[in-house]
Amino acid sequence: CRTQADIAFLLDGSGSVDAEDFDRMKTFVKNLITSFLGRDVKFAITQFSSRTITHFYFNQLNIYSNWQNQIDRIRQLTGGTYTAAAIRNVV
Repeated sequence: CRTQADIAFLLDGSGSVDAEDFDRMKTFVKNLITSFLGRDVKFAITQFSSRTITHFYFNQLNIYSNWQNQIDRIRQLTGGTYTAAAIRNVV
């Protein structure tokens, strides 16, 4: 029985998050994706601060080619913390 899931990550890239903690968030994302490899699961990654940026939509993150490097290249936006706007954007 195959189970399909779409998992969206919303990363807080605001200035209130230390750079080290932002890196921890990316490590968490990579570890969770690793746990789903080989299953019918798609991932999206969005980051927010004063603005919201979707780095990868569900069909864009290529889990078969350098996907960890793709996540490592996400840079923290800094700026304000507009959580509600980010949630509305992702929904």
